[in-house]
Amino acid sequence: LWILVGLLGVLFLLVALPFHLRAQGRVGEAGVDGEVRGSWAWYALYIKLSPAGLRLYILGIRIWTFRLGDKDQAPDKKKKDPEPEDKEKKPRKKMGWLWTHRQTLKRLMGKLVRSFRLRLRVQGRVGLGDPAETSMAQQLWNAADRISPAIDIDIEPEWLDEELELEGEFRARLWLLHLGLIALGSLFRKDTRMMLRAARAA
Repeated sequence: LWILVGLLGVLFLLVALPFHLRAQGRVGEAGVDGEVRGSWAWYALYIKLSPAGLRLYILGIRIWTFRLGDKDQAPDKKKKDPEPEDKEKKPRKKMGWLWTHRQTLKRLMGKLVRSFRLRLRVQGRVGLGDPAETSMAQQLWNAADRISPAIDIDIEPEWLDEELELEGEFRARLWLLHLGLIALGSLFRKDTRMMLRAARAA
């Protein structure tokens, strides 16, 4: 019985105490670079993730470090033969459902912004290779920029070529209990279920 009470107490603390998230990064042709920091219960538990590795702190004391990309300790793997150039490319997913259900998506994003106490800044340049798809993506990020003063999106479209150069900063504070109630309430709405079915079909 006491074990059950203890587990329920830990579960209650997880959903009742806040999580703080902060991320900074850049995405481009050179790859992905950045840093993610997460804390729980006002830094009682603190995690820092970067290309150098993962660090875990408890009450301000570093207790665990995991270094990423250590090639010297990694087992040797056989090199794969290069794929033939004439191999058929996978069909690209259609993004039209985003535009069709943009109002539903805007409503959900608005609720998430308010519940997460989100602060988001993104800038850069994006091109999808198709002017029509790029135009739809531009409408979406413009709509996201107007959702709240907490969101600042400054992205320039590239109409002809495929391009992805983005950098940004993200901050959030959230409670799992509040997030669960929002998700449960959204699933009872018909427009949300239609958007999910359209996303799976695409």
